[in-house]
Amino acid sequence: VSDYWGVDRRNEIVSWLQHPVILQHIHRRVSGDPAVSTYEYWRRRFFPAPARRCLSLGCGFGAFERAMIQIGMAASFEAHDISEGAIAQARKDADAAGLGSVIDYRVTDLNDFTLKTASYDAIFAISSVHHVFEIEKFL
Repeated sequence: VSDYWGVDRRNEIVSWLQHPVILQHIHRRVSGDPAVSTYEYWRRRFFPAPARRCLSLGCGFGAFERAMIQIGMAASFEAHDISEGAIAQARKDADAAGLGSVIDYRVTDLNDFTLKTASYDAIFAISSVHHVFEIEKFL
């Protein structure tokens, strides 16, 4: 599993969600405006100030965390993924973006993960929780 998710496919079209027409449709459904992304809508609606400490579960190559900090939705992240390769690249990309000091990427199997009580201002699991075997126990 770690090896599979560690292959960098960011420059390949591997999902229908990468098509600009589909993205515009999703943006319109979420924000009401095809030019306002889901993430920007979340920032405007739920985060008038950056969340101080965020948790990301199943972060992959870390693009979400970097984007959230760059648009002012989050101040820092603790981010977890099962793939050593994805985490290694996420760390490199965070360092290159000058964000290495505010994003703590960790290799973690979410099937063996326990959340710390009252430790985060916001928790995100973008396209990942459905991979947890005992989802009810996890949540």
